[in-house]
Amino acid sequence: MKIYIDAGHRNSTWDRGAVSNGKYESPIALDYAKELENQLKVQGITTYMSRNTEDDIITLQERTNKANALGVDLYVSIHVNAAGEAYKGIANGVEVLYYTDATLPTNICNAICTATGATNRGAKQRKDLHVLRCSTMQAILIEVGFIDNANEIEKVVTQQYRQTVVTAITNTICNDFNISKTATAEIESTTIPTDNNTNTILLNLNGNVKSVQGKIIDGVTIVKLKDLADDKITISYENDMPTVTVTH
Repeated sequence: MKIYIDAGHRNSTWDRGAVSNGKYESPIALDYAKELENQLKVQGITTYMSRNTEDDIITLQERTNKANALGVDLYVSIHVNAAGEAYKGIANGVEVLYYTDATLPTNICNAICTATGATNRGAKQRKDLHVLRCSTMQAILIEVGFIDNANEIEKVVTQQYRQTVVTAITNTICNDFNISKTATAEIESTTIPTDNNTNTILLNLNGNVKSVQGKIIDGVTIVKLKDLADDKITISYENDMPTVTVTH
């Protein structure tokens, strides 16, 4: 499967998108796009980015032309919403825009809101947006939150929230396109503190429970990937990106 990931807008000089609460839409969208690229690659999905830095300047037409020429299966555009002065600080939540088919955008919106607790504004049909109208494949535009809602945008820009949102997007795409997901580690529990500031960590990797030594630093659990490897679990690397594969 091939997916074109479009980080909305261009950069803070030419087209920074919505601006509020000391934040610019453009770099936030790029952070989400990069996280989505990483997670999709782990699942074996081929990805193409509309831009990789804030210095890339590419028009909407150039984006859809490239996606169409590449023959991708899905176009995903990432944006941050804005309500305007009348509803500043009031409007909140996630919505996913689409051109024709509401199934995938509805599922993605539901998944994000279930994972984050954000207000579900639903999937909305829009026929006036270039990236939805001029792409020859299925295209969706995800509004991850409101930049002019101070409480919401402070969550949206955090790494943990971004990873949660993108994981929901990735899992939904894999489910809807019947892609077998590569195993990811889910922490079940931590037990038995030891004298050298490590803990015994129980990891559940798609039903395979593994006990390894690790540390918890600032709420983040750290384990050595090499300690996971056995006859059912392999670790591979591509461009320094590790992949944990579980066989049953």
